[in-house]
Amino acid sequence: MKPFLFKQYIFLGCIIILTAHCSSLRKSAFSMVLKKTKDKKADQVKFWSPPQPYKRQTHSQLDALWWNQQTNSYLSYFSNCSRNLQSLKDIEQGTLSEIENYRLIKTQRAKNHIYSVIKIYHPDGEQTMSGMYTLVKNNCFYILNFIADSEKSFKKERAIFQKFIKGFQPK
Repeated sequence: MKPFLFKQYIFLGCIIILTAHCSSLRKSAFSMVLKKTKDKKADQVKFWSPPQPYKRQTHSQLDALWWNQQTNSYLSYFSNCSRNLQSLKDIEQGTLSEIENYRLIKTQRAKNHIYSVIKIYHPDGEQTMSGMYTLVKNNCFYILNFIADSEKSFKKERAIFQKFIKGFQPK
């Protein structure tokens, strides 16, 4: 597999840039930049942890991150709490406006969450799939994200992401 570059931007008083570099050896490194804000991470969140072969990773800007080395898929969540939250629609629009070349495959909206499936096209011809679940609750927003380096991997592991969403319980 050729290396690919995945960029996804989330805007809400801060910008997070999440970049995953993958090589034919399926090694990966994460890089993230967070502009300083007075907002904070959510406390007391309960969630379901994915089973092996997913392995928990640490990253200072994400609340939780797991990596499946066999399929090179990532599962993560990010939280941000503030009294001045933007609307759920604004969070979604801010995210999608920063992805350069994508196709929105599916979107489901409800009162307090949006679920989107996105296919991202990279300049080198590679494609990645992302499932993104954005939730607003009690002055916090949460973005649960599943990133797969192929449509095949995305379809194969989509049930893991659905179980992660169902097991996610913010206070």
